[in-house]
Amino acid sequence: MKGISTSRDKKQFCPTSEDMENDELKNLAERLKGDSEKETLTNILEWQDRNIQFWWERWPLDHSLKILIPISSLLALIISLPFLLLLYYSKFLVVFALFIVLIATFFFVLAFSNTMLKIFYLFLSFPFVYLFTSFALRIPILAQNILPYTLFYVGCLGAIALIMVYLSIRYKMFWREKDVKEKISKTTFGKVVNDTFRLSVPVDKILKYRLAVCRDYAKLTASLLFRVYPNSKVYFIKIPNHVAAAIKIKNKCYVLDQHLPILTINDWIIKRKKKVDNISISKLERDSEGRLINVTFDKDKTISKEPKKVSKINTEKLTEEIAEIFGIEPSSHINKPDLKFKMPPINYEDDEITKYSLIRAIKNRLESEFCGNMDKISKVNISQNKRDLTVAVWL
Repeated sequence: MKGISTSRDKKQFCPTSEDMENDELKNLAERLKGDSEKETLTNILEWQDRNIQFWWERWPLDHSLKILIPISSLLALIISLPFLLLLYYSKFLVVFALFIVLIATFFFVLAFSNTMLKIFYLFLSFPFVYLFTSFALRIPILAQNILPYTLFYVGCLGAIALIMVYLSIRYKMFWREKDVKEKISKTTFGKVVNDTFRLSVPVDKILKYRLAVCRDYAKLTASLLFRVYPNSKVYFIKIPNHVAAAIKIKNKCYVLDQHLPILTINDWIIKRKKKVDNISISKLERDSEGRLINVTFDKDKTISKEPKKVSKINTEKLTEEIAEIFGIEPSSHINKPDLKFKMPPINYEDDEITKYSLIRAIKNRLESEFCGNMDKISKVNISQNKRDLTVAVWL
C-alpha cells in the first residue's frame, strides 16, 4: 500500500519533465532569480502570494465527488441485485462477484485518473439505462422496487448539476477572455471544469489560470526551484491534507508554503502545529547529454522533525530595519497608533533568509495599507506576544 500511496503522491504534486521544460516557467524563473538565495527564494514565494489565488472550487468540490461516488456505487449495487437475480438466478453469485470486481476496478481506475468527471458522468447514466431496460422488458414490479434507490441515485446527478451551475458562474472570467466564435466552437468551460477535478494540474495551466491548491503550489514551487537551483535538493513535506515544497540551502531546509515569510522546517512544523508525516526528496534525472528525462522523489530521513520552542524575535532590530527601508526617522508618540495589524502567527530563528522574507512580508502589508502614501508614516513599532507579531503605525 505504501508503494501505491507514493505513486499517487507523485501524480499529485511532483512536476514532470514537460512541466520543467515549459517556456513560461523558464521565463518566470529567470525573472525571479535574484543576486542571492534570500532574494531568489523570497521572490518566488512573493510572486505566488501576489499572483496565485487559492483555488477554492478545486478543494471542496473535489471532496464532494469523493462523497458522492461511494454513495452512488452502493446504490448501483442495490439497484443491480434484483435485476441480476432475475436474469441470472442460477449463476447469481458468480455474476454478483463479477459485478463487485467491476465496481472495485472502477474505484481503482478513478483514484488514479485525471478524468474523474467524465468517468463519473458515465457511471451516473447507469440508473437510466436500467430503468429503461426494466420498462422495455415489461417488468413494472422490478422497476417499482428499485424506484426509490434510482431516485436517490438521480439526486446524486442533481448534486453534480448544481455544482456545474455554480462553476459556470464562477468561471465566467475564463469565457470573457475568448471571442464569441471560440466560445461556441470550443468548450472552454468544460476544460476548466475537468481541470478542477483532475488529480494533478500541469504547470502551464496553473500559470494560465493563476489558481492553485496546496499540491499545485507545491508543484509550481518545486518546478521554479529546479529551474533556478538544478543541483539542489528539493523536498516535498507532507502533513495530513497538506503538502509544501522546500529546498536545502547551506545545510538548512527552507519551506516555501504559499505565503511569506519563508520558514525553516522546524519553524514550519511549529506554525502548522502538526508533526511531519512524510518527507520526500525530489531528484532530477538527466541523460548523458544533460537533458531532463524525469523527475522523481524518494524518502529522506536526514532532516530533524522535532519542533523547537517558540523563539523570541528581536522586534527592536526588526523595527529598525523596516524604518530604514521606508526612510522613517526615529520619533516618539504618546497617542494611540493610527493603524495596527497582526502578521500571521509564526516562529522563526534568527536566520538570514527567514528574516529577509519576513521584512518583505511586513513591507508588502504596509504598502497594501498605504498604497502611494508611504511618506505619511512617521513611526513604526513591532511587538511580539507569544507567536503573534503586531505592527503599529503612526502618521
